[in-house]
Amino acid sequence: MRKRLKWYPYKPHKVVDLTDEHRAGRKEFCEWMANQPEGFATNVIWSDEKWFQLQAPPNVQNERYWFPHDPEVEAECRVQGGKKVMAWAGLFRGKVIIHWFENGKSVNGETYLQMLQQDIWPRVSRTVSQHQTWFQQDGATVHTTISARDWLHEKFGERVISRFTDRPWPAKSPDLSPLDYWFWSVAMQELSRNPPSSIEELKSIVEGFAASLDPTEVNKAVRSITKRAQACVAKNGGHFQHLLKHTNIMNNGDF
Repeated sequence: MRKRLKWYPYKPHKVVDLTDEHRAGRKEFCEWMANQPEGFATNVIWSDEKWFQLQAPPNVQNERYWFPHDPEVEAECRVQGGKKVMAWAGLFRGKVIIHWFENGKSVNGETYLQMLQQDIWPRVSRTVSQHQTWFQQDGATVHTTISARDWLHEKFGERVISRFTDRPWPAKSPDLSPLDYWFWSVAMQELSRNPPSSIEELKSIVEGFAASLDPTEVNKAVRSITKRAQACVAKNGGHFQHLLKHTNIMNNGDF
C-alpha cells in the first residue's frame, strides 16, 4: 500500500472530549503560558498523579490505519484491574520527585495535604525560598480543598496554577502537562523493558529510572510546554497533538 497507493500507517490519537468551555479555558491558559519569559516553565513544580499496575496495558503501538494522509483517528483507552499503587510526581528544575501513596489506596484531601507538608515541601522548600517558584496541579477535588488551598497560598502566594486561583489550570488538558505527555510514558516504557514481579519492585524501578534521568532531558521536556501552548492557541484551545509532527513545533528534538 505504501509503494502503490502512497498510503502510510498512522496510530489513532488518544484524546479527551472537549466542550466549548474547555477550549476557551485551554486557550486562555495557553495564551498566558506562551507569553511567559524564557525559562519560566522550569521554575514551576509541575505535578500529577498516576495509577501504576502490575498488569501491562494494551499495546496500541501495533495498531495502525493505512491511508494516504493522517486520518486523525482518535481513541480513548483505560486499563483496569490488578494490583496497583498511586504515585504523585513533580518535575522541578531538572529533577523528578516521586511520592507513593499506600498500596491500592486512592488519594484524598487529607493524604494529599499530608504529602505536601511532610514529604514534598521539605524537598523543595530551600529552592522555593530562593526563587519565585510556581506550583501547578490539576483541579481535582482532593487538590483544591480549603485546607490545601490555604497551605499552597501560604507557601507560594499567588504563584499557584490550579482551580480556584487567579491562574486556573484548564480542565481536560493532559496534552499540556509534562507528566502526561512525557514522564509517565517514559516510565511505563522502562517498566515494559523491566517488568516488575511485585508492587515494591515496581516502585523501585520507577524511582531508579527517575533518579537516572539527566536534568537536561527533564528540563527539555518541561520547556516544550511553551511550544505546545502555542500549538493549542493556534487550534483555538482544541486538540493539537497531530500538529506536532507535521510542523516545526517539535524542532530540535523537543517533545
